[in-house]
Amino acid sequence: MKWHNKGFVLADSIVALTILSILIAWYCVNERQLQSQMRHANQEVMLARIAKEATDQFMIDHQKRKFNQKGYQVMVSEQAVQIKQNEQLMFAVTKQ
Repeated sequence: MKWHNKGFVLADSIVALTILSILIAWYCVNERQLQSQMRHANQEVMLARIAKEATDQFMIDHQKRKFNQKGYQVMVSEQAVQIKQNEQLMFAVTKQ
């Protein structure tokens, strides 16, 4: 098959490459977003586990505690569990 219009073949290739480039960029952006969400979810799970361990310990001896675990400052009392990192509150559960 002979192409009579080489400009059409060139334009077709440019359009295909443009669409492919857009798809690759979209994939990379979405992959990065998913990785960010996974890191955030893993941090939330870890903080919830630390809070559960702290409340379990409180239920055993009913004493207020302050301790450090995995770089976080944990404070547990009868009213609340607070987990801070560098004085910034990361996780809290309060009793109402």
